[in-house]
Amino acid sequence: MLDNTFVDMYAKCDDLEKAQLVFDELPIQDLVSWNSLISRYAQHGHNEGALKCFKQIGITFTCILKACGIDRGKQIHHEIIHMKCLNKHVELGNVLVDMYAKCGELEKTAGSV
Repeated sequence: MLDNTFVDMYAKCDDLEKAQLVFDELPIQDLVSWNSLISRYAQHGHNEGALKCFKQIGITFTCILKACGIDRGKQIHHEIIHMKCLNKHVELGNVLVDMYAKCGELEKTAGSV
């Protein structure tokens, strides 16, 4: 996505304010755009900005899982595991358990949350 390129370009040039503005206006903020912004904040020593973005991802995952069916929920669960968000966002585990329970799949996934 070209928009992700602009987020990364501004961030690489240490114009994190412009990168954040472009990011905020993205029609879809995918993992590429999130990771680009977080990594650039961290690379430029803006640790609070990086942590703020990471916290927003946890909130975003928490909100979206409440709207998911089992197929999309499993995909998001995979991304959560891949990004190691469960270690930092305990509430995600609760929301995952709730999503699997509502979909009648809790027994099948008991060890993965």
